[in-house]
Amino acid sequence: MTQGQTGAELLSATSRSLDGAGTRGEQLVARLRSLVGDLNPGAELPSERVIAEHFGIARMTAREAVDRLVEQGLAERIARRGTFATQPRFVHTRHLASYDDDIRARGMVPGGRKISARVRTAARPVAEALGIEAGARYLDLVRLRTADGEPMAIIRSQIAIDRFPGIERLELDHGSLHGVLFRRWGVRAASHLQRIRAVLVQPADAELLEVSAGVAGFEILGVSHDGNGAVIESGRSVYRADRYEVVLHTDLPAAAAPADDPGPAAE
Repeated sequence: MTQGQTGAELLSATSRSLDGAGTRGEQLVARLRSLVGDLNPGAELPSERVIAEHFGIARMTAREAVDRLVEQGLAERIARRGTFATQPRFVHTRHLASYDDDIRARGMVPGGRKISARVRTAARPVAEALGIEAGARYLDLVRLRTADGEPMAIIRSQIAIDRFPGIERLELDHGSLHGVLFRRWGVRAASHLQRIRAVLVQPADAELLEVSAGVAGFEILGVSHDGNGAVIESGRSVYRADRYEVVLHTDLPAAAAPADDPGPAAE
């Protein structure tokens, strides 16, 4: 990363040639992606006019290339100000993968620490969520998860102690919780039911996540089940919205709707 330089300064030092493999548009996107990678988050990118003049291309081609950077989350346009490099965001895709596996796949080191672990008596809402009797004991576990030491999420988990006896005595400071459940009790998650909603990060969570109180975050409410449909864990997580985005992908049967009907999700 080049400290303190603007996109225009870096661009002026790069080759003007677009004679490599792929179309000129593809080459331009690759060159601009490399340029953004050398900028600090918040640094201004060259204007589309400057990009077009530097590479000797049409301004529309430059605009389309910058559009691609914005679509990929590498840059953002701010009205009447310009286009700026952004901090890379992690796309949140659960796919039954642990947080640790997800972060390692991005070339970073997962970590974290236990904030609290308390044995509680289940009130009716918790008992219903966990599929246990009201009054039964459960572990209320709160952990901070990090990537390369940077706070990313606060994970709150509720786990029935009768199903996992002794779990309250484990450290559970870092690593995959579901990995522990599989290694010690042979229980593996087969499905997750999740609800995602936008929230304002509350002061206590903001301090742990090292963000300002009241900034946008997103909350994931979820329940994990094993292959027999029994509940493994009920949880609530708060993620930093400045570092994560959620992508939902839906496969529809070919006969579900006419080709020109985008379906209710577009309403």
